[in-house]
Amino acid sequence: SAWLLEASPNPAIDVFTETNEAVHGLFVDHLNPWSMRYTNIYHHTLWYGPGAADNDWIYVGFPYPPLSLLISAIGYAFGDIRWANVGALAIAALACGLSRTRHGPLGAVLLLTTPRVLFMLEQGWTDVYLIGLCALVLITWQRWPRLTPFALGLMLVSKQYMIFIAPLVPLLFQPGWSRRQMATFLGIAAGVGLLVNLPFIAMGPDVLLKALTYSQ
Repeated sequence: SAWLLEASPNPAIDVFTETNEAVHGLFVDHLNPWSMRYTNIYHHTLWYGPGAADNDWIYVGFPYPPLSLLISAIGYAFGDIRWANVGALAIAALACGLSRTRHGPLGAVLLLTTPRVLFMLEQGWTDVYLIGLCALVLITWQRWPRLTPFALGLMLVSKQYMIFIAPLVPLLFQPGWSRRQMATFLGIAAGVGLLVNLPFIAMGPDVLLKALTYSQ
């Protein structure tokens, strides 16, 4: 991974450019990433809807939820946002190794040696964060169940389409739980998600909502 980041320091993909500009805008220039304009590295508008971009700029704001931006900022602090992707994969591999199944270590090896993994890292795809967060939910469920709702809350607000995971949440309930225990579990998860998003919603909920829904 270190070699890859060194060999391909500036991949030609808008995700990489926009995320770097968003992190810099938020933490250095103190701007709202969901109301910023971004460099159009393609210099055409074939891949954008009417009015969303011109040959120089993209106007719809940052297309990912706040947690995704915060995770990217960790990599940015180390010199490349994609170090966050590397960390997410490392967490997933560690979770596989710690899982209570004899095939866990094999799963870790397969994850880290899958050929497409290097391409995902090079492009800086934020979907890699989901791999790490999903693994974090499952390993806490196996070993540290008190932490599971916290990990779940983070996972559910990491990408827009994670709302479709919500119907599967009851699978994480422990056998014999009362309704109160289930409600507490869901309340913690919801509280964590709200806590992560609330400061950014306060910056401009209408702008944030417009950017997130347009990107889908």
